[in-house]
Amino acid sequence: MCHASVLAPRGLVQGFKITMEIIFTFQVFRLDFLLHLYWKWQLYFSIMRECASP
Repeated sequence: MCHASVLAPRGLVQGFKITMEIIFTFQVFRLDFLLHLYWKWQLYFSIMRECASP
């Protein structure tokens, strides 16, 4: 019984760490993706402006 109660918190902490890593990685990826989209839109609008201007 003592052995299981010692292992349980460690497993919980490990699971929490992994979850936090996944969330952090996803947030960074999402931010990178949003920046990429923003850059694409900027490029698109600059091309549209050039085409619209005489």
